[in-house]
Amino acid sequence: MINYLIKTYKSIQKNSLLFVTLLILFLSSCFFFALRINFSEDITQILPKGEQNNKTSKVLQQLNFADKITVMVKSTTSSSLDKAAEVAELFLDTIKRDSIYYSEVQGKVDMNQIDQTFSFVHQNLPYFLNREDYKKLSKKIEKDEIDKQIKNSYKTLISPTGIVAREFILNDPLGFTSLGLNKLKSIGVSKDFIINNGFLSSNDSSTIMLFITPNFSGTDTKKSEVFVDHLYAYQKSLNEQYKGAIEISYFGSPFIALANARQIKSDIQSTVLFSLSILFLILILFYRRILIPITLFVPVICGGLFALAIVSLTTEAISAISISIGAVLLGITIDYSLHIATHYREKSDIASVYKSVTKPILTSSITTSIAFLCLTFVNSKVLQDLGIFASISIVSTAIFALLIIPHLYKPKQRPNVTIIDNLAEHKFHKNKVLLSIAIIAILFGIFSYDKVEFNNNIADLNFVPDEMQASEKQLESLGSIGAKSIYVTAYSDTLESVLNRNNQLEEKLHQLEKEGVIEDYTSIGEFVLSKEKQKEKLRLWNHFWNDQKIDSTIKYVNLAAKKLGFKEDAFSQVDTMLNKKYQHIHLRDYQEIKTLFLDEFYSEKNEFKTLSTIVKTDSISRANVLQTLAKEENIVVIDRKHLNEQFLGEIKDDFKRLMNYSFIAVFIILLFFFRRIELALVSIIPIVLTGIATTTFIYLFGLELNIFSTIVTTLILGLGIDFSIFMTTGLQNKYTNGQNNLKTYRISILLAVLTTVLSIGVLIFAKHPALKSISLISLFGIISAMLITFSIYPIIFSFIFESRPKQGKSPVSLRLFISAVLSHLYYGLGGLLFSLIGIVFIKLLPFNMEFKQRLFRKKISRLLKSVMYTNYGLKNMVYNPHHEAFDKPAIILPNHTSFLDTLSIGFINTPFIFFVNNWVYNSPIFGKAVQLAGYFPITKGLESNEEELIEMVRKGNSLVIFPEGTRSLTNDINRFHKGAFLLAQKYDLDIVPLYIHGNADLLPKGDFIIFDGKHTIEIGERISVNQEYKNLTLRELTKTISKKFKSKFKTIRYKLEDEDYFAQKVKLSFLYKRNEIVKKAKLEFELNKKTYHQVNPHIKPDAKILRIGDDLGIWDIMLTLQEAKRKVFTFIENIENQQIAEQNYLINKRKINYNRDPHSAYETLLITTNVNSEKIEALLNKHEFEQVIIVSSSIYQTDLLKFGFQLEIEENNYSILKKI
Repeated sequence: MINYLIKTYKSIQKNSLLFVTLLILFLSSCFFFALRINFSEDITQILPKGEQNNKTSKVLQQLNFADKITVMVKSTTSSSLDKAAEVAELFLDTIKRDSIYYSEVQGKVDMNQIDQTFSFVHQNLPYFLNREDYKKLSKKIEKDEIDKQIKNSYKTLISPTGIVAREFILNDPLGFTSLGLNKLKSIGVSKDFIINNGFLSSNDSSTIMLFITPNFSGTDTKKSEVFVDHLYAYQKSLNEQYKGAIEISYFGSPFIALANARQIKSDIQSTVLFSLSILFLILILFYRRILIPITLFVPVICGGLFALAIVSLTTEAISAISISIGAVLLGITIDYSLHIATHYREKSDIASVYKSVTKPILTSSITTSIAFLCLTFVNSKVLQDLGIFASISIVSTAIFALLIIPHLYKPKQRPNVTIIDNLAEHKFHKNKVLLSIAIIAILFGIFSYDKVEFNNNIADLNFVPDEMQASEKQLESLGSIGAKSIYVTAYSDTLESVLNRNNQLEEKLHQLEKEGVIEDYTSIGEFVLSKEKQKEKLRLWNHFWNDQKIDSTIKYVNLAAKKLGFKEDAFSQVDTMLNKKYQHIHLRDYQEIKTLFLDEFYSEKNEFKTLSTIVKTDSISRANVLQTLAKEENIVVIDRKHLNEQFLGEIKDDFKRLMNYSFIAVFIILLFFFRRIELALVSIIPIVLTGIATTTFIYLFGLELNIFSTIVTTLILGLGIDFSIFMTTGLQNKYTNGQNNLKTYRISILLAVLTTVLSIGVLIFAKHPALKSISLISLFGIISAMLITFSIYPIIFSFIFESRPKQGKSPVSLRLFISAVLSHLYYGLGGLLFSLIGIVFIKLLPFNMEFKQRLFRKKISRLLKSVMYTNYGLKNMVYNPHHEAFDKPAIILPNHTSFLDTLSIGFINTPFIFFVNNWVYNSPIFGKAVQLAGYFPITKGLESNEEELIEMVRKGNSLVIFPEGTRSLTNDINRFHKGAFLLAQKYDLDIVPLYIHGNADLLPKGDFIIFDGKHTIEIGERISVNQEYKNLTLRELTKTISKKFKSKFKTIRYKLEDEDYFAQKVKLSFLYKRNEIVKKAKLEFELNKKTYHQVNPHIKPDAKILRIGDDLGIWDIMLTLQEAKRKVFTFIENIENQQIAEQNYLINKRKINYNRDPHSAYETLLITTNVNSEKIEALLNKHEFEQVIIVSSSIYQTDLLKFGFQLEIEENNYSILKKI
């Protein structure tokens, strides 16, 4: 990828005009497609969508109460009550000029509507009566009651109001219709309000209510803005005209939505634009270029346009909210331009720049993109659109930055030092104050993260102006139309079904009201009936009005009328009503009656039909009511607070899943780019710690998470990933070549922090609650990310990856670490278990002590042997070429290079007594088992306890004595002590050499990691000391056997240590370095291992070597791993290769020196690269070499002959010359 970018850069440099032309055409095409995007402004799209949630969302969209504008015309004094109707009339006349913005205005009631309502109920009376009404009818048709009612009707007719009431009385003298009309009180406008002066008014007549139905959604601020401004103008004019006697106020979602939109716009203008100005100034001062801010934003614009073009081609419509949020987040992608410009400013070499930034930028962009793409798993259309838009724009911006910025920004040769440069020089990881703050924040966060609250009430994030709050309180005090009501909606795809379900719901609510569970409800379910319910009501009517009741009622009415002087047929309508054949009422019949306000309750869209009911309940019973009604089939319960809590709670749960998905996805991407699970895991640590530390600040400052700040967590995650990747890259580079360029990476991160804080953090000064919540959370998150990345992360990285190499220990993989821990744990637990078992077995069981100890030692031997099989990658081999049967006790003499040597003895199938050191003998874990087994503490000494030892031998036990006394640091065998040989001579004991190979490399002294490899044991030939060496003194015996032992062990080494023996060691020495270096090192090893294996025997074990090469130091590693006493001085032509070689862990363990000016005295000249003859001649003139080894070099041997060398060995791939 880096080579491709370099080639592309050079091509663009040569064809800059063509590139600019193509770029303009590309951006123009993107802009063209972006203009074709259809935006959706439906706020409900932020709600989660499931099978049930989709229904809820559809119901919300069709709920007719939500978007109405309530107009309240209030009389402030009792003397101005009559003026309220006058003002209401004037208001209605005024808004007619804005008729294009609304469909109707409700609240004015005339006599024609009242007559129409009475006539409709009267003509369809059976459908408006319930069983309780028939009990009242039974009383009404008694003779005395009829007489009384007719008298009252007579009095009314002769009164002044008789003119108005005449038709009502003649049609229904007994007041049957009033029973049906009472049902209309169950709908909102009749229940909580009265009709006064032709208008709906509050019960005290102080406030006239008007309801405007807009032609647009309440959240469509673009369309509502003009209408709302006009309404405010009418309000101001009328209020001033009536000088406080009458006050007009409004309430409705269009006003709140517009106030929110304007406040957001105002906040952005006053904060973000200001912050961008400051940011531009800072960037200009830092880069010393006036146009640099514009330059840095070019890739951002390209990425945004490209994302919009892709979205336009792949989706029919995208949420405008998601694009708005995405536009804010897109501003963060300027970081990629900053990283490139900063590195270019420091290095001025395009190849070095691409090498430094390509991998981290692509890794960061892809991981951040994946994190946003995980938003598609959230059941919210807005968040899904945001995820798609942001993920495309982030990756494309990163690519555009890599392609464009190097051409637009040309750094100065010597950049000026700025405050940011000085700050980046600071060693944050050594600042005790910052470390303390970070550690305290993390520790506190671990215990407080679960105490951070999530605010489910989205209303708290709305900006509601003071006048709207006052209007809302006024409205809530007037009736059930207020905002504190619960909406219960029946839904279905068929009219009959939804009517039937609403009728059943009404019966349920009626029962709940009787039981006191709910306070009140407003429903049309009692009289807007399904066909089935109408039939039931009609059967009830017909059942009640039998012939006897009809005849008697008509008879009593006529008699009462006759007494009062009415004509005989004055009340003939009673006869008509009781003998009428009633027809089925259609929905359209109900809709024609304006006073029923049916359109407020019924809605139909795309064959989806809803009927709504308003329920009022107290706060105590609310939860129970919601739970009870939610169980009903085809019913959606809409409580604004509960609905927000439910939906946003689901989004919160989705975000928990999102974080899991994101971390998995991010980890996979990091694993792909770093190619090591260890680097991927470690780079995740600062991201996790950032989250923990952020919760600390959120908790301490009393903040709450909400839907918007939760979305911002994706941004914080992306920034945390960005910082972590860049710091990991910088630390990895330092680990690879020792060059500390962390300053450049810190500058990039500081600028990224600065841009983010100024673009988002400055919103802390915003007045809109949502913007402020986004600002505070993101501010804490960004600062936490920077603090942890700069202070704690370098320490973690150094501890995990650098601490071992600094101690001269090999880097280890996670597998080796886990495997070693498990093996040691197995050994420790086994030792502890044997200690406990030994107490019971040895001390309590009534058997012969020698028998018990022998059996116990045998089991311990098996434990020791089993430990060697617990480690994956370790192969155990035992050779017994002399068929030693150990049928006679002897002194077993093993070499000692590792802790594993003790375990190796477990492979010897004979009873033996160990000599153990003091810490093993007194170990709290396995010390008791050692003591009970009868093993001998070395602190007792051999000479003073000879009799005790010989007694053990006489009982058939061999003695295992390490003649070196202590472990060797290398494969070399140290000087033998005389103790074992003294016992052999004095008591005529045989010696059996035990050659243990591989343990020095499997588990070196001072380490606990068990590496992969072969563990080989060879049982040597038994030595009868007093027969074979009877004439030797103790000292001579010790030297003779030592020499023989070492010679044999050397033979074993050459036999077992083939060309791949040190493969893992060599490869591990480059572990965690940059990928290209790891690949190069592996290739160098594969190319040179065979040649090295052939050359190695011709170089003395303690040789002083001058090597001329141009590699990563692979030869030096192999030379000193094989023979620790060698001293290697190497000159590497390529400085970068030498820097990398100097960082190898063996530098701290073996005698390897890298010098640009070799001046010491050397024995061997090893040439592993092509070198000009002049340089070789200079070296030969300066040094007296004993031999020259030429590997893969074009140096002619004849050039060396004149310096007194002669050819000793010549092979295809190497030559060896010796000094004559």
